[in-house]
Amino acid sequence: MSKYDSTILLNKTPATFMENAFLDGSILGNGRVGVAILGAISNEQILINHSALVHHGKNGVLQDVSDDFVTLRKKFNDGKMLEAEQVLEKSFIKKNCHLAPAQPKPMVKVKLDFYNTGVITNYERLTDMKNGELAVSFYADEKEQTVRRLSIAKSTDIIAYHAAKTNGKIRVTIQLQPCDTTSKFNQVKYENGYFYFSSRSENGRDYGLVMRLIVAGGTVNVAGTAVTLKDVTELTILAKPFVNADASTEFNKIKMELSLIKDNYNKLATRNAAPFKKAFEETSLELNTVKSDADFKELIDKTNNNELTPELLEQMWNFAKYLSLCLDGALLTPAGLWCADNNCDNGVAALDGAAQLLYAGAKSFTPDALLKLLDFYMNYESDLKKNAARVYGMRGYFVPRVTAMDSATFGAVDSATLHFIASSALAANMFYDYYLVTGDEKNLRSKIFPFMRSVFDFYSDFLKLDASGKYVTIPSYSPNATPGNLVAGRPLVNFALASSSTIDFLALQTLLNNLIAAAKLLNTAKDDVAVWEDMLNKIPTLSVNGDGCLKEYTNSVFVDKVENAGVMHGYGLFP
Repeated sequence: MSKYDSTILLNKTPATFMENAFLDGSILGNGRVGVAILGAISNEQILINHSALVHHGKNGVLQDVSDDFVTLRKKFNDGKMLEAEQVLEKSFIKKNCHLAPAQPKPMVKVKLDFYNTGVITNYERLTDMKNGELAVSFYADEKEQTVRRLSIAKSTDIIAYHAAKTNGKIRVTIQLQPCDTTSKFNQVKYENGYFYFSSRSENGRDYGLVMRLIVAGGTVNVAGTAVTLKDVTELTILAKPFVNADASTEFNKIKMELSLIKDNYNKLATRNAAPFKKAFEETSLELNTVKSDADFKELIDKTNNNELTPELLEQMWNFAKYLSLCLDGALLTPAGLWCADNNCDNGVAALDGAAQLLYAGAKSFTPDALLKLLDFYMNYESDLKKNAARVYGMRGYFVPRVTAMDSATFGAVDSATLHFIASSALAANMFYDYYLVTGDEKNLRSKIFPFMRSVFDFYSDFLKLDASGKYVTIPSYSPNATPGNLVAGRPLVNFALASSSTIDFLALQTLLNNLIAAAKLLNTAKDDVAVWEDMLNKIPTLSVNGDGCLKEYTNSVFVDKVENAGVMHGYGLFP
């Protein structure tokens, strides 16, 4: 019988992928600050990130290419599909419009080089999800137990770290290492028990960290920006990052804030645990499993042999809850909050499956994250209207797959993004899911229903009827997919154009049903309900291909390519 329950993730080895927090580090976040424990027993690293620290984004004026959208449709109808696929993308290139979403930028690592003697045994690296705490423990020569613990305050962003030995003294060298080692703005210094780090973002504002060392016993030796502690009985570190500010002002303010903390680590950790405890006490999943002391990675490895254990299911369900508590609902993925790479392509959740799966968990555990996301979009309402008008010549809102930095404008103007027209309905459907979970009629009436109607206005203009009276979508795109058509005897490669992708109609059907249900509940838009109900009858019937799989395209113009990585035509099965 295990001494741990399913709210504990147990690793019996240190993080082996030392430069990739997402792959193997132990992770913790409070919605804004992300921390990961990396490294080995003697060379531990604490990666510290902030969700507001981003780079590589490109913003600008979204040029009007709506006339070229008409050209795209004409070329498609004339059978010139290869030319049609490039029309909009080339139009933006010609107008020198290059937009890009901002990527998360890793901030700083705290390097802790411990001097350990003896044979190391009983190593455990724990993610205590119910208490929002990370811990590392091990024995040296079976007599000296070292315990290291870390937690984050929800309201203040203060990180607390504690290290102690049951029998023995600690010797450790501490340094701060900026993640962007090439920046000419990096500054690290140590003065009278405080580390200071600052650098500069692409926006010209400073970011950085202040870190306080609290030492019991021993001696402190300073050599440049490295601090070595010898014969210490106990070490506590308090740290707080800052972004988009003036470094000198933040240094003084945070130093004062950290200096006033008198509580020991245990008291701090108990307070920090409260939001996690509350969420884990409210909901739980129990499969009546026999708990073991199996390493978390061992349980995952069993799935390679088609063995999915109830123990792993419980832990993964709890991990989904834990991640939703660690994130903040601003389209940032786990890869983003804990990225250790300056090029984190998976750091932003795109509305092509990643966001839907991420928020499927969030809406169950922290549904307010969806309201934060809706408020983000509504802060840029004019951008949503420009997306619809300037690209497609339509009314209403269009929510693109990804957005440019500090805006709701298209975050990319490549063919795959421009032709993925289901993204707007997918966004609106997530916000209605918030209502289904919470029953929050006030926000349904004031925010969600008006947003859904504006998104519908776009599709009302965009949709066309075929000869049989069913809707078609031109252009269209099924994410991460290329049709299996042959052109001049050759297969299409990275071709980002289709017509009537299944995901378009799954998303549209859900949107229409949600609009009808919301209108009846709110006793409003009675004339529109009849229109929406009639439109449901014009959605094409879905079918399966020869392999028994749901077809990715509802018409016969495009054929399925079985080896595609895309799964959005399984949207109806998403949690």
